[in-house]
This record gives sequence, C-alpha cells and structure tokens, in this order.
Amino acid sequence: MTNEQALKLTHNSHPNRAMHLNNLGIALQNLFNKTRSMGDLDRAIEAKEQALRLTPGSHLSQALYLSNLGSSLQSRFRRIGLMEDLDRMIGTNEQAVKLTPEDLLDRVGRLISLGTAL
Repeated sequence: MTNEQALKLTHNSHPNRAMHLNNLGIALQNLFNKTRSMGDLDRAIEAKEQALRLTPGSHLSQALYLSNLGSSLQSRFRRIGLMEDLDRMIGTNEQAVKLTPEDLLDRVGRLISLGTAL
C-alpha cells in the first residue's frame, strides 16, 4: 500500500491521519531528490503542513513534523532561493528544538538542523 492509498483510506478525524500525511510528505521529498520536480517538493511541503495542522502543539510528534517540514523548506530554498522559505525553515527548526525534551537524542539532530539553517 502506498502512502497516498493509506491517506485516502484514513478518515479526516482519524488520529493517524497526521502520521500518514507526514509519511506522504517524506515520500514526496524523496521523489523530489530523484526527479528534481518542484511539484513533488511543493506537494511534500503541503502534506507536512497539513500534518502539523492536525497535530496538537503538545504532542511529541509535533517536533518531528516541524523538523521534517524544515527539511523540505531547506530543499526548496536551496533550489529557488526564496527568503520566505529560509525564514520559515529557521522558525520551524526553532520550534522543533523547543518542543524536543533535552534528554531526547533527537534533540541533537534538531539542533544541528537549526544551526545549518542559521
């Protein structure tokens, strides 16, 4: 089953919908890395933004989804150079770091991503 099929089968109010959207976003970004198609990258960003909108701010997945969105924004910034993408990338990475507990190993990677963005 593909990520798009899983998403189609998941009701809008289902608790796993955000996870399926995030996974679709990752798959689309991977596709962009192979094809260099901006349409794939734009769809990846859109899917990751939708995942964030469906995830409560206090949920641990929020930091993961923010970090993943930051990665896609970084790819688009590198490709077309929009300052808005750079600003959003910095903001999403800052939020991801703030939401990640200090004792969680993922925090190191998120700090590195933030440092790269700056």
